[in-house]
Amino acid sequence: IMKKVLYTFLRVTPRWLCHLVPLLHRLRLNRYWSLLLHLLPRDGDFVKSVYGPYLKEKIGDHQFYLCATGKSGFKLADVISQLGQRFCFIDIGANIGLYSLLASRHPQVSEVFAIEPNPAVLSSLKENIAYQSAGTVTVLEGAVSKSPATIELKYDDWHLGMGSIEREGSNSATVKSY
Repeated sequence: IMKKVLYTFLRVTPRWLCHLVPLLHRLRLNRYWSLLLHLLPRDGDFVKSVYGPYLKEKIGDHQFYLCATGKSGFKLADVISQLGQRFCFIDIGANIGLYSLLASRHPQVSEVFAIEPNPAVLSSLKENIAYQSAGTVTVLEGAVSKSPATIELKYDDWHLGMGSIEREGSNSATVKSY
């Protein structure tokens, strides 16, 4: 029972804490948000995010941290949960699949397409989908572009959600585009 109460508290806390992030940053207290990650329920290598789905822990990746703790906010998660009619969800830049997983749980979703170009994050995306048994999710490996070809994607291991074709990164990969 204590674990359930603690998890319920942890799910609610980020909703109001995310409004305080700018203040916490100015006061140099934002690093304490990471304590939340250590309090979340775990199942082996997976952490139950404050949004509900379990996510494969990727130590050192800031994007995983944002998705697990709710620090990136709840706007899109709330939009997905409030959809009232049948829909198809297309997640461009799916990363580890948080929003694809949230959409796959919605009773009105017909199918989900998770499009991800970054080869460094694809295995986590596929593992998260498999762990949730999210059968409505189809992974498309590649980028979305106005002309189909290949592109050079640049990214950094510390924040896999920041891949770009325009900015610099410590790693790069040539990826298919649709």
